[in-house]
Amino acid sequence: MTTTRTDQTGQQIYDSLTGFEELAINRAFKAPVEQLEKTMLGRALVFILNKRDGMKDSEAKEAALALTISTLNNEIFKADEDPESDGEDEGKDD
Repeated sequence: MTTTRTDQTGQQIYDSLTGFEELAINRAFKAPVEQLEKTMLGRALVFILNKRDGMKDSEAKEAALALTISTLNNEIFKADEDPESDGEDEGKDD
């Protein structure tokens, strides 16, 4: 059971959820997706990515729950763009 990095942000995955996927999250995590807290929401999104990759619900949930918070936050999702960053400071030494 492996979960791979995605080129999508968490928000992009959330925005792409279908009603069927929302129901699957509700069944697996015992709460509607909009009520899940930060890390559990991330795990629910990984659960959906795993299902989209062909895992059964139980396998997809187990793989999502097995991730460390560090892995979830730093390795799975593409980083959200910083809206205040204009890219001008990149590569500069202070």
